[in-house]
Amino acid sequence: MGKRRNLLSEDELRIVQKPHTFGSDELAFKLFFEDCQLRNLRPHTLKYYREQFNAIKRTLVTLTEKDIKFLILNMQESRLKVTTINSRSRAIRSFFNFLHRSKHIKKNPMANIKLLKERKQAVNSLSKEQLQLLFSLCDKRTFTKIKSPLCGMMLDSKLFFIVVHP
Repeated sequence: MGKRRNLLSEDELRIVQKPHTFGSDELAFKLFFEDCQLRNLRPHTLKYYREQFNAIKRTLVTLTEKDIKFLILNMQESRLKVTTINSRSRAIRSFFNFLHRSKHIKKNPMANIKLLKERKQAVNSLSKEQLQLLFSLCDKRTFTKIKSPLCGMMLDSKLFFIVVHP
């Protein structure tokens, strides 16, 4: 077996010494969408990424972590919904994950940025009167005649009961 060569080739040196820098988003987007197609992502996913990137209206490749936090704050001040902001954040994260994974950037600016927490809203439940009215509409002679219409109605209307025992 021969002696190991410790020298790097020209291509290897270029990769190690200088990461790719992009003057604009065009080349970065081209590489990103080529990678998406190689991973066989659905056309709907590619459309989603394009829409989210177009909605941001800023050059993405030059963004820092501080810029992204400022962008999120601006979206909140614009009264965008949390789901919209998180959707855009996911698209940006995917883009920067690709750039970092392919060694186009040294540091991923999205690495420490978390999605916004969505507050859960209380679900309206049926009142006691509404429940009594519902049960009065059923034939009470057998359990199945009570259960079947109620279960059917709950499935049809996506209504679910939470039973609380006193």
